[in-house]
Amino acid sequence: METNVKSIRQAIDAEGFVICPTKGISMYPLLREGETLVRVEKTRERLKRLDAALFERKNGELVLHRVLAVREGYYLFCGDNSLMYDRVEDRDVLGVMKGFYTAADGSYKSADDPEVLEYVSERWRDPAKRHIFTPEECGVPTKSTKSAKAPIIRRIFPSEARLAADFPNILEHPGRRIFYTFGYWGKAVKRKLPRSLSRKR
Repeated sequence: METNVKSIRQAIDAEGFVICPTKGISMYPLLREGETLVRVEKTRERLKRLDAALFERKNGELVLHRVLAVREGYYLFCGDNSLMYDRVEDRDVLGVMKGFYTAADGSYKSADDPEVLEYVSERWRDPAKRHIFTPEECGVPTKSTKSAKAPIIRRIFPSEARLAADFPNILEHPGRRIFYTFGYWGKAVKRKLPRSLSRKR
Protein backbone atom coordinates (compact mmCIF):
# COMPACT_ATOMS: atom_id res chain seq x y z
CA MET A 1 0.00 0.00 0.00
CA GLU A 2 2.81 2.40 0.85
CA THR A 3 4.28 1.96 -2.63
CA ASN A 4 0.94 2.78 -4.23
CA VAL A 5 0.50 5.87 -2.07
CA LYS A 6 3.97 7.05 -3.07
CA SER A 7 3.28 6.30 -6.75
CA ILE A 8 -0.02 8.17 -6.70
CA ARG A 9 1.58 11.15 -4.98
CA GLN A 10 4.33 11.14 -7.63
CA ALA A 11 1.77 10.88 -10.43
CA ILE A 12 -0.26 13.80 -9.10
CA ASP A 13 2.87 15.90 -8.56
CA ALA A 14 4.21 15.11 -12.05
CA GLU A 15 1.00 15.16 -14.10
CA GLY A 16 -1.27 17.23 -11.90
CA PHE A 17 -3.88 14.46 -11.77
CA VAL A 18 -4.50 10.72 -11.67
CA ILE A 19 -7.42 8.54 -12.84
CA CYS A 20 -8.38 5.81 -10.37
CA PRO A 21 -10.98 3.02 -10.30
CA THR A 22 -13.17 3.10 -7.21
CA LYS A 23 -13.52 0.31 -4.64
CA GLY A 24 -16.03 -0.29 -1.89
CA ILE A 25 -19.50 1.07 -1.14
CA SER A 26 -18.78 4.11 1.04
CA MET A 27 -19.51 6.54 -1.84
CA TYR A 28 -22.51 4.64 -3.23
CA PRO A 29 -24.68 5.40 -5.16
CA LEU A 30 -22.65 8.10 -6.93
CA LEU A 31 -19.50 5.98 -7.25
CA ARG A 32 -19.75 2.23 -7.75
CA GLU A 33 -17.05 -0.39 -7.63
CA GLY A 34 -16.31 -1.84 -11.05
CA GLU A 35 -18.39 0.83 -12.75
CA THR A 36 -16.66 4.18 -12.18
CA LEU A 37 -13.25 5.81 -12.47
CA VAL A 38 -12.54 9.08 -10.70
CA ARG A 39 -10.30 11.89 -11.86
CA VAL A 40 -8.38 13.34 -8.91
CA GLU A 41 -6.47 16.59 -9.41
CA LYS A 42 -3.87 18.34 -7.30
CA THR A 43 -5.12 21.52 -5.69
CA ARG A 44 -3.23 24.36 -4.06
CA GLU A 45 -6.35 25.79 -2.46
CA ARG A 46 -8.03 24.49 0.66
CA LEU A 47 -10.95 22.16 0.12
CA LYS A 48 -14.54 23.35 0.46
CA ARG A 49 -17.39 21.71 2.32
CA LEU A 50 -18.87 18.82 0.31
CA ASP A 51 -15.84 18.49 -1.99
CA ALA A 52 -14.93 14.85 -2.60
CA ALA A 53 -11.21 14.32 -2.10
CA LEU A 54 -8.59 11.58 -1.90
CA PHE A 55 -6.67 11.34 1.37
CA GLU A 56 -4.36 8.99 3.21
CA ARG A 57 -5.34 7.50 6.55
CA LYS A 58 -2.78 7.01 9.32
CA ASN A 59 -2.60 3.30 8.42
CA GLY A 60 -1.60 4.11 4.83
CA GLU A 61 -5.04 3.39 3.37
CA LEU A 62 -6.22 5.67 0.56
CA VAL A 63 -9.81 6.87 0.81
CA LEU A 64 -12.05 9.04 -1.34
CA HIS A 65 -14.70 10.68 0.85
CA ARG A 66 -16.51 13.98 1.16
CA VAL A 67 -15.58 17.02 3.26
CA LEU A 68 -18.20 17.68 5.93
CA ALA A 69 -16.38 20.38 7.83
CA VAL A 70 -13.40 22.65 7.20
CA ARG A 71 -11.30 23.46 10.26
CA GLU A 72 -8.00 25.22 10.88
CA GLY A 73 -5.35 22.81 9.57
CA TYR A 74 -7.65 19.83 9.13
CA TYR A 75 -10.96 18.54 7.74
CA LEU A 76 -13.69 16.13 8.80
CA PHE A 77 -14.53 13.60 6.08
CA CYS A 78 -17.33 11.08 5.65
CA GLY A 79 -18.46 8.88 2.76
CA ASP A 80 -21.84 9.46 1.12
CA ASN A 81 -22.81 5.97 2.25
CA SER A 82 -20.87 5.78 5.50
CA LEU A 83 -21.38 6.55 9.19
CA MET A 84 -17.67 6.70 9.96
CA TYR A 85 -15.91 10.03 9.82
CA ASP A 86 -12.20 10.89 9.64
CA ARG A 87 -10.19 13.82 10.91
CA VAL A 88 -7.70 14.52 8.13
CA GLU A 89 -4.85 17.01 8.25
CA ASP A 90 -4.08 19.18 5.24
CA ARG A 91 -0.83 17.34 4.47
CA ASP A 92 -2.68 14.01 4.13
CA VAL A 93 -4.93 15.23 1.29
CA LEU A 94 -3.65 14.08 -2.13
CA GLY A 95 -6.17 15.81 -4.37
CA VAL A 96 -9.78 16.71 -5.09
CA MET A 97 -12.17 14.74 -7.32
CA LYS A 98 -12.95 16.78 -10.43
CA GLY A 99 -15.23 14.22 -12.07
CA PHE A 100 -15.75 10.56 -12.88
CA TYR A 101 -16.14 8.19 -15.82
CA THR A 102 -18.87 5.59 -16.21
CA ALA A 103 -17.76 2.18 -17.45
CA ALA A 104 -20.99 1.42 -19.29
CA ASP A 105 -20.40 4.04 -21.99
CA GLY A 106 -17.11 5.72 -21.06
CA SER A 107 -18.86 9.04 -20.49
CA TYR A 108 -17.37 11.69 -18.20
CA LYS A 109 -19.32 13.74 -15.67
CA SER A 110 -17.82 16.73 -13.91
CA ALA A 111 -18.15 17.15 -10.15
CA ASP A 112 -19.69 20.55 -11.00
CA ASP A 113 -22.37 19.00 -13.22
CA PRO A 114 -25.83 20.22 -12.12
CA GLU A 115 -27.06 16.64 -11.62
CA VAL A 116 -24.09 15.81 -9.39
CA LEU A 117 -24.48 19.02 -7.39
CA GLU A 118 -28.19 18.30 -6.90
CA TYR A 119 -27.39 14.77 -5.72
CA VAL A 120 -24.79 16.02 -3.23
CA SER A 121 -27.08 18.75 -1.91
CA GLU A 122 -29.96 16.33 -1.42
CA ARG A 123 -27.77 13.58 0.05
CA TRP A 124 -26.29 15.88 2.69
CA ARG A 125 -29.33 18.09 3.36
CA ASP A 126 -29.78 16.30 6.66
CA PRO A 127 -26.88 13.87 7.37
CA ALA A 128 -28.74 12.15 10.19
CA LYS A 129 -31.58 11.15 7.85
CA ARG A 130 -29.46 9.71 5.05
CA HIS A 131 -30.36 6.21 3.93
CA ILE A 132 -27.27 4.02 4.33
CA PHE A 133 -27.30 1.33 1.65
CA THR A 134 -26.41 -2.19 2.74
CA PRO A 135 -23.90 -4.30 0.78
CA GLU A 136 -26.84 -6.30 -0.58
CA GLU A 137 -28.54 -3.12 -1.81
CA CYS A 138 -25.28 -2.13 -3.48
CA GLY A 139 -25.08 -5.48 -5.26
CA VAL A 140 -22.11 -6.67 -3.19
CA PRO A 141 -22.20 -10.43 -2.51
CA THR A 142 -22.10 -11.58 1.10
CA LYS A 143 -19.71 -14.27 2.31
CA SER A 144 -22.38 -16.89 1.74
CA THR A 145 -22.98 -15.93 -1.89
CA LYS A 146 -20.87 -15.66 -5.01
CA SER A 147 -20.85 -12.80 -7.44
CA ALA A 148 -22.66 -13.61 -10.66
CA LYS A 149 -20.50 -11.18 -12.55
CA ALA A 150 -16.95 -10.09 -11.76
CA PRO A 151 -16.35 -6.34 -11.48
CA ILE A 152 -15.16 -4.71 -14.69
CA ILE A 153 -12.12 -3.07 -13.14
CA ARG A 154 -9.77 -5.46 -11.38
CA ARG A 155 -6.35 -4.42 -12.61
CA ILE A 156 -3.88 -1.67 -13.26
CA PHE A 157 -4.23 -0.66 -16.89
CA PRO A 158 -0.92 -1.25 -18.72
CA SER A 159 -1.40 1.50 -21.26
CA GLU A 160 -3.68 4.26 -22.49
CA ALA A 161 -4.52 2.06 -25.50
CA ARG A 162 -5.89 -0.69 -23.24
CA LEU A 163 -7.74 1.88 -21.18
CA ALA A 164 -9.25 3.44 -24.30
CA ALA A 165 -10.39 0.01 -25.49
CA ASP A 166 -12.47 -0.41 -22.34
CA PHE A 167 -13.51 3.20 -21.97
CA PRO A 168 -13.80 4.76 -25.46
CA ASN A 169 -14.14 8.38 -24.38
CA ILE A 170 -11.73 8.42 -21.49
CA LEU A 171 -8.82 9.93 -23.42
CA GLU A 172 -10.66 13.23 -23.37
CA HIS A 173 -8.69 13.58 -20.14
CA PRO A 174 -5.68 11.28 -20.76
CA GLY A 175 -3.87 9.83 -17.77
CA ARG A 176 -0.68 7.82 -17.85
CA ARG A 177 -1.06 6.13 -14.50
CA ILE A 178 -4.15 4.17 -13.52
CA PHE A 179 -4.44 2.68 -10.05
CA TYR A 180 -6.86 0.29 -8.42
CA THR A 181 -5.84 0.05 -4.79
CA PHE A 182 -7.86 2.55 -2.80
CA GLY A 183 -11.19 2.63 -1.07
CA TYR A 184 -12.69 1.51 2.19
CA TRP A 185 -14.92 -1.44 2.97
CA GLY A 186 -17.00 0.02 5.80
CA LYS A 187 -17.95 -2.03 8.81
CA ALA A 188 -20.93 -1.37 11.04
CA VAL A 189 -19.81 1.49 13.24
CA LYS A 190 -21.87 2.49 16.27
CA ARG A 191 -20.69 6.06 16.31
CA LYS A 192 -22.82 9.15 15.91
CA LEU A 193 -21.77 12.09 13.80
CA PRO A 194 -20.71 15.17 15.78
CA ARG A 195 -23.74 17.26 16.62
CA SER A 196 -22.36 20.17 14.59
CA LEU A 197 -22.39 17.96 11.48
CA SER A 198 -25.87 16.58 12.09
CA ARG A 199 -27.61 19.91 11.92
CA LYS A 200 -29.70 20.62 8.90
CA ARG A 201 -27.88 23.09 6.63
